[in-house]
Amino acid sequence: MEFQVKVLLLTFAITVVLSVIIIPILKRLKVGQIERDDGPQSHLKK
Repeated sequence: MEFQVKVLLLTFAITVVLSVIIIPILKRLKVGQIERDDGPQSHLKK
């Protein structure tokens, strides 16, 4: 059980470190979703 908790904490730490590094790179490359304005006017207020 103790080993599983250590592995969980290690993977969480790796995820946090990688996200801090990768997210700014993706923003610089302008990777993301585009909002579309077409469609019914009632859907634009969502």
